[in-house]
Amino acid sequence: MNLAVVHNLPAGGQKKALYYQLKYLSQNHEIDLYEVSTADQGFYPVKSFLRNYFVEKYIQPKKFPMSVLSIYFSLANVYKKIAEKIDKGNYDAVLVYPCFFTQSPYILKYLNTRSIYICPEVKREFYETFTRKSNNITYKLTLPLRWPLKYIDLKNAMRANKIVVNSKFSKERIEKIYGKNTTLNYLGVDTDFYRPTDRKPENFVLSIGEISPHKAHDFIIRSLALIPEKIRPTFYLAAQGGSEIEHIKKLARESNVVLKIFLKINDKELLDLYRQARVYLYAAINEPFGLTILEAVSCGLPVVAVKEGGIGELIGGEMKGYLTDRDEGKFSQAIIRSLNSPLSDEEKNMQFEFIKKNWSWEKSVREFEKVISD
Repeated sequence: MNLAVVHNLPAGGQKKALYYQLKYLSQNHEIDLYEVSTADQGFYPVKSFLRNYFVEKYIQPKKFPMSVLSIYFSLANVYKKIAEKIDKGNYDAVLVYPCFFTQSPYILKYLNTRSIYICPEVKREFYETFTRKSNNITYKLTLPLRWPLKYIDLKNAMRANKIVVNSKFSKERIEKIYGKNTTLNYLGVDTDFYRPTDRKPENFVLSIGEISPHKAHDFIIRSLALIPEKIRPTFYLAAQGGSEIEHIKKLARESNVVLKIFLKINDKELLDLYRQARVYLYAAINEPFGLTILEAVSCGLPVVAVKEGGIGELIGGEMKGYLTDRDEGKFSQAIIRSLNSPLSDEEKNMQFEFIKKNWSWEKSVREFEKVISD
């Protein structure tokens, strides 16, 4: 097929998913990528999978209120230009990924070519309440002018010819909010890279994800603080960045939890962390899909996670781990049980073979191809 792809994603899990989807799609299809200039380009770069690569310039003013108003006007015009170019390109379909300004991108309402919107979630800030420790006053003051983004996200999504989601949790939630049928396509893991090792683990637990309120790293710190100090592991936290770094550092100091933060590490460094950790911890609030959980399990780690969002669709059976309510006491006890019951080499290998068979990126993208061509 002749495919166009559009995105304005930051560094993070969604960009990583885009990388692997394009990697496998490029084996059978011709791909042109249209990117807004504000999109991340360094994290999991995709140029090697493309026939053509186009960037449309957008400069967001730094000062409020123009920083918000430009999203309503200038950014919309940028996407309109991209849509006009795509509609002249004789593409079989357009794969549209989120825009970190609006979630559902404006381009969906301008395209005449068949569009498939890869939608992991809605514009969550308008449907959930997160406790913000940083920039809270600024957030509240600017909220009234940003409120139209809720309806822009909704209206844009409604114009997609097809919406693809990554979990049953997402499917139910997105269909309820958008009032539109969706198609489920689970994500995957690179089993050629994320593999178990016989290396002896070090005394730390690991979590990966943006240091922001919805990732709930503060919940993990409060949970670790309940573990007796003589057996309490160090907390390693890897992220691309985030708004709550200073808050998390302060909370760890006050809670007597030893915290080490790793920012913008490369793949090899990330793999080493997975392979050296004793347990992987995941406490994100209502996340649609836990990509890092799959990577951790593939590397032989047991997982302790809060049972919210799409996480219950991952843990269980061959995927060893503990699921708890959002309760620090229960979470800390699950960590202790996991520390006291490390996986054997046989269990690690069984987990890996299960992941390889059921959760590989190749399997995920082959199913994705069926969605695109249908």
